[in-house]
Amino acid sequence: MGEAGRATPDAADVAAAGVVGDETPGSGPRGDGPRHGGIGRKAAGGFLVMVLQTIGVRAIRLSSNVALAWLLFPDDFALFAFAATLHQFVSVLKNAGLRDILIHREARIGKWINPAAWMSIAMGLAGAALMVAAAPFVAWFYGRDELVLLVFVLAGTTFFQSIGQVPMAMLHASLRFKTAASIEAVNSSAMILLTVYYAWAGLGPVSFVLPMLNMSMLRAAFLWWLVRPRIKRSPELRRWRYLVGDSVRLISADVARTVVLQGDYIVLGRAFPNNQTAVGHYFFSYRLSTQFVYMFAKNLDTVLMPSLSKLQADVSRQTSAFLRAIGVLTVVGVPLCLLQAALVDPVVHLLLPVRFHPTIPYIVVLSIGMVGQLVFGPATSMIRSQGRFRFYNRLTWLNAVVFLAAVIIAAFYGSVFAVASAVAVCAGFFGMLFVWSAIPDASHRTRAVLGVFARPVCVGGVACGTGWMLGSMLPGGTAVWEIARIAVIAAVSGMIYIPSIRVLDPASTGELITLARGLLNKVRRRRA
Repeated sequence: MGEAGRATPDAADVAAAGVVGDETPGSGPRGDGPRHGGIGRKAAGGFLVMVLQTIGVRAIRLSSNVALAWLLFPDDFALFAFAATLHQFVSVLKNAGLRDILIHREARIGKWINPAAWMSIAMGLAGAALMVAAAPFVAWFYGRDELVLLVFVLAGTTFFQSIGQVPMAMLHASLRFKTAASIEAVNSSAMILLTVYYAWAGLGPVSFVLPMLNMSMLRAAFLWWLVRPRIKRSPELRRWRYLVGDSVRLISADVARTVVLQGDYIVLGRAFPNNQTAVGHYFFSYRLSTQFVYMFAKNLDTVLMPSLSKLQADVSRQTSAFLRAIGVLTVVGVPLCLLQAALVDPVVHLLLPVRFHPTIPYIVVLSIGMVGQLVFGPATSMIRSQGRFRFYNRLTWLNAVVFLAAVIIAAFYGSVFAVASAVAVCAGFFGMLFVWSAIPDASHRTRAVLGVFARPVCVGGVACGTGWMLGSMLPGGTAVWEIARIAVIAAVSGMIYIPSIRVLDPASTGELITLARGLLNKVRRRRA
């Protein structure tokens, strides 16, 4: 269980949640103060470090998106979206669910490191070969010969990403979240900066894929040097079949997830072959609309899966940790998604060139849909940590089928905006469904889901809607007025939301305050 030992009973409710504090009788968020268990302390510290580092990375990414909008054209974004679609599907093969399997078997992880490492190498080589073979077909499918080069570069990326899985899984299984977060933060930041540099150098759509190859090589080499897993000359093929059993179900589920993540790009590319500028607008909009979601949800997902797995024998404590974690997540994340939707118009007019102004309605509707996407990752972590891989596979395929059907209908009988609306509706609905399904006690599922979503959505909707209406009364059109609109929307939304949610949801906000105080105290101790 890591160097800190077992979680204490008082920390059990929050172990794995990344939420510091307890709910023992007679104490609360502002009671006797938090008592830390090994898992809870590591999860909380890891999540906080991840969030802080991700805020910095997301700030860099947002700035880079603005820069890329001036350096590249919507068609370049569309080409990258098409190439990345194949890369994502092949990544399902090269990932093979190995990270989740190793984490789930963390008690005997040493037994599985060698076969998993050899399996990741084999899967990486197979994935790269498949991409090279598929490159001409992808170019034919979308009618763009430029895609061959992009796919070739991504083939190399596939291999190096695959061989980095095992050492990263070892970091997560040992709860070394801060180290993992630092590696990913440096990797992401360097990749973003290289993308902007290559775009400035005139490489066009290649600017997106070449940094991925560069950094995947460096990341894999550094992880192997840092973790140094013990690898034997024998690949231990006899053990592969024990990995493959769960791996097949996880690969199937990952294919379904990839359909959800990439299916809209495939459909749009075929439905609008003569309007790939609109597809580029959509892809650019999706990149921007996911800023706050990945800032919080992805990091919480990274912490939750290995941490909740350590509580899989105690369902009540595991469920409590999960609900408290997503309670804090929605209190923070939901208003940020809604605020992002409210701020889109003035921000786009202020920062982006005119050729990207048509992205405004796409970003608005997708940002609202991200409210559901916010909890998707943590909910799947809960289901996987319980070892319910078969159920997870079925639920994920239900999501994929409904999503793809909605997108196809919207694309061929509607417009690009209709596709964005279908994606947003599916994200909201299935986000809540996954949370509902992750709760083991069927009698409390509906109440728990309403408790997680109702107050942040209602209060955030009123707060951000009011801010948007008041901001819309200002004329805009110049940089000064656009900045004024941004200030009014953000200020009004915050002044309404913060005190209102503090009164209506004291438990989650209390957890959040405890987290913030713990972080500040930690910073002060380090300075002292």
